[in-house]
Amino acid sequence: MLVNSYIEQSTLNEILAHGDEATADVTRAYGEVNKAGEAPSYLVTLAWTDKSGRQQTYGPTHISPAFWRQITRNGVQTVRQTRIRYLTGRPDARPLIVDDAAERQHQDSFGVKGGAVFLVLGLIMAGLTAFRYRARPSTAS
Repeated sequence: MLVNSYIEQSTLNEILAHGDEATADVTRAYGEVNKAGEAPSYLVTLAWTDKSGRQQTYGPTHISPAFWRQITRNGVQTVRQTRIRYLTGRPDARPLIVDDAAERQHQDSFGVKGGAVFLVLGLIMAGLTAFRYRARPSTAS
């Protein structure tokens, strides 16, 4: 979690510093519920022509509930295009939806912080396990 979120955060910083801007088609927008009773997760699929004239696609990728409300009415997609920033030559890099930039930054930051917490907890547990193992008396005679 930590490594993936850190890579995503680095990619976002690179997009903000050196990314190209384009108008992307929102080819699909939908909500997905993983468990009954949970709030839906919203996703979009994007398609755009890069500055070299090649057609690019990405998705599905998560969006915020606020952006979902911007592009839909009563759950039906009404907005067909949005501004994005992307990295030329990196089709695997998740593009930044300009109008949803705050959500992307929040997701990446939360992932890095959450991953760091899990890493620290894991190291503490490993240390305790090693300490308990070493503190046990030897059973050899």
